[in-house]
Amino acid sequence: MFTNRYHIRRLLWMALLTGSVAMAGSPTYLGFTLNMDASSVDKQLKTRGSVFDTGYGYKGYAKDLPVYKVNSDPIMGKHGQMTEAWLQFTPPPHKLYLVSVTWADAGSTFRLLKDVLDQKYVSNGTEGRKFHRRYLYQDGDVYIRLTRNSFGFGKDQSTKLEYIFQPAVPVVENMKAKIDQAIKKEKLKSSGADL
Repeated sequence: MFTNRYHIRRLLWMALLTGSVAMAGSPTYLGFTLNMDASSVDKQLKTRGSVFDTGYGYKGYAKDLPVYKVNSDPIMGKHGQMTEAWLQFTPPPHKLYLVSVTWADAGSTFRLLKDVLDQKYVSNGTEGRKFHRRYLYQDGDVYIRLTRNSFGFGKDQSTKLEYIFQPAVPVVENMKAKIDQAIKKEKLKSSGADL
């Protein structure tokens, strides 16, 4: 009987973790389809009853690289006590390329997530040591990182899960470099004359 409950629970977690098929065979991750436009993500979050803030961006540049902070979400919240969650978008036309969630976790969420990921996706190995380890996976164009921080006791420990749409990363990194350069120029312009 315990074995059956365990398998049923694991199957339910797999369904919640990976979501269902959303758009013509597109896989979902924590209910989100990567490479979905921001307006569709807004609608989905509202439909789910999530509480979120769209006023963030890379180094304050929300028009160039928007970032949503998700304060509560029924799908992400089912995996444990969510401490932070972020949705990051590409430069215009603002497509979702990264989903990141961190839970306060003494270890049970990590063990269940790792079990599901080990069975569902291709493993790309591990990084880190002792208190901070990262488990890497691949699902086609999606790079998956499960990070376990076991430093501390109980809820001081954390588990973080990230889904990254790899084809978008070069475009995002290029925009980050442009933003960083613009910030340097602005600093030079505002304080460089005095030096």
